[in-house]
Amino acid sequence: MHDHLDHQLRTLVAIVALEPCCLCNGGSDHVGVFIPKRERATDYGVPEGKQRMLFYPICNECLQSEGAQERIEETIRNGIGDYRIVKR
Repeated sequence: MHDHLDHQLRTLVAIVALEPCCLCNGGSDHVGVFIPKRERATDYGVPEGKQRMLFYPICNECLQSEGAQERIEETIRNGIGDYRIVKR
């Protein structure tokens, strides 16, 4: 089972890596993962008692910009973009 999950995650990361940066819409250089804290998970559309891993593409420039993490979280929270989700 772990091999199957590992393959699924690798495939997901490969797909997300081809998408444009979630902040500037330019080419992406990295794939990030955001896991909302349980006490704030519902702010991101996660059902009570569940957890999600949200994968997003991001470029070097945006990743290194001031306030990047806050902007990424806001983008995800506002439902902007097509984020790949792993449900648990």
